[in-house]
Amino acid sequence: MRSWTSHRGTVAGLVVAAVFALVASGAALAQGGLQVAQGTLTLAPPQPIGPCGQEYHNFPRELKMTWSADPGAKGYQVEVECLHCAVVGQWSSVTPGGTPLNVAGTSATLTFPGDNQGQWRVRAMLAGQGQSPPARPQPAQPGPWSAWCTFSFKTGQAPQGGHGQPCGINLTSLSKTKGFPGEDFYMIGTWGPAQGTKLPCINKGGMNKLEVIPPWNSTKLHVRVPMDLAPGTYKVGVYCEALEGGGTVYSSGWLDFEVLKPRPMPDITSKKGIIIGGDVGGAGGKFVPWGGSVTLTEKDALHGSPNNECAFNLSYDMLNLTANPTSPAFLNRIKVDAPAGMKVVSIQSALSLAGSETKQVNTQAYLPIGKHALSLWLDDDHNVAEVPPNGESNNVFRIVYELQGKCYQPYNPR
Repeated sequence: MRSWTSHRGTVAGLVVAAVFALVASGAALAQGGLQVAQGTLTLAPPQPIGPCGQEYHNFPRELKMTWSADPGAKGYQVEVECLHCAVVGQWSSVTPGGTPLNVAGTSATLTFPGDNQGQWRVRAMLAGQGQSPPARPQPAQPGPWSAWCTFSFKTGQAPQGGHGQPCGINLTSLSKTKGFPGEDFYMIGTWGPAQGTKLPCINKGGMNKLEVIPPWNSTKLHVRVPMDLAPGTYKVGVYCEALEGGGTVYSSGWLDFEVLKPRPMPDITSKKGIIIGGDVGGAGGKFVPWGGSVTLTEKDALHGSPNNECAFNLSYDMLNLTANPTSPAFLNRIKVDAPAGMKVVSIQSALSLAGSETKQVNTQAYLPIGKHALSLWLDDDHNVAEVPPNGESNNVFRIVYELQGKCYQPYNPR
């Protein structure tokens, strides 16, 4: 057997002896920026090259990764992960089979599955050496991982596979890109005929469900922002479990939506109903609750006209449900159905309400003879941004009246 000796008294001999001692013991050395791993001198772990934290907009979503070379490497392994791609709220591997990519050089390209957050990292596969001389080849051993390099995609396109994915969902645009908590908007895209396992969400560091306002629509989803969301920029989209089950989750792609800081807003409505006829202010008239009906005659009218209509005093209540005053001023309209559509018979302008104020509004209108629907439209110019969740939804009220008579002349002058 050949023996190995060192040349004492020479610099070269001391270095050889030191390295051999480390190889024999399997220890690791870190000195002057060098590391010894599995008996091979190597530099620090390879590092990603290029802008980490980048948002990409290219479609298809080809992710190009490059990293620094390691002189001791016989190849490299790369891990790529996606947030929400497999399980909502969790990172999962997107490499084939869930195993790292084996790469000979210092770059790799991978098609990313959707408009999601991602991250990748790399490590060198180090050349192995025997544990005693003469050196015998050993399998390459993995070195330490680099730091994660984060990125995201924002393309507005369907996930990889498009409508071939089990859910076939795709978000293309939003009816608006900002709004207050409790406000509603539309998500435009491809949603299928039924909701099933599809879950519209608005996310920012956590999953928040969007309320779906029925009915479900295959191209235009009507949704509402949760009331408890803090201001900030969120991602909106739709998750869907794969039809075959197994916990796999697909997404429609994601678009930005800014949740605005809530501001004091009033909420205008009417609680009681309307008084038709009588004096100004309603005395002597007929009260009709909203949703009710009433029979009128020409004797209830203020006066008549040659156009088969009667003039009436009208009076209704209006109140502010919150402590926030209305600003700016707004107008209401009273409308009656007609053969050509809704006809405006009275406009009340320059209206306002203090916080929690109730006000009686008095006006006059010509009402056509016969049976008709009469409706009151509060804030019909939409000057007042009303507080959700009611918003403008409690601003329209209706009754049905039947007016008997001719009204060709004054019957009840006042």
